[in-house]
Amino acid sequence: MELREFLAEVRKEAITEVIDDVRFIAKGCYEEAIRRKQYADKSGRLSASIGWAVCYDGKVVHSGGFTGNGRKASAGQSAGREAVQELARESKGIRLILVAGAPYATQVEARGFDVTTSGELLAEEMVQWWLNNA
Repeated sequence: MELREFLAEVRKEAITEVIDDVRFIAKGCYEEAIRRKQYADKSGRLSASIGWAVCYDGKVVHSGGFTGNGRKASAGQSAGREAVQELARESKGIRLILVAGAPYATQVEARGFDVTTSGELLAEEMVQWWLNNA
């Protein structure tokens, strides 16, 4: 094996490991956002629009969340997935995305209800810890 091939393989393995670590962080942050939700979601659309993704160079490599039942929840899931795809297209390198795709999610947050803020704050803490200790 040539040095160039060896280095390419090491790089690929390192990227895969980082993506796996970021996926672990993303899942935890999504779970935190869902656990701490403070709003009444009668239709299920807002909760269903919340999800996470890990992207690499503009492509979603892992995603989750977007759960719920019913027609309105399905609309929320679609909105969340569309938001992830839009954000992913703009990304370079490895990116963690936590999103609430319902169009009124920011209005709910502006009224003081936690939709994704707790998950976002946890993401910042976990990524910082990971960078300092990995």
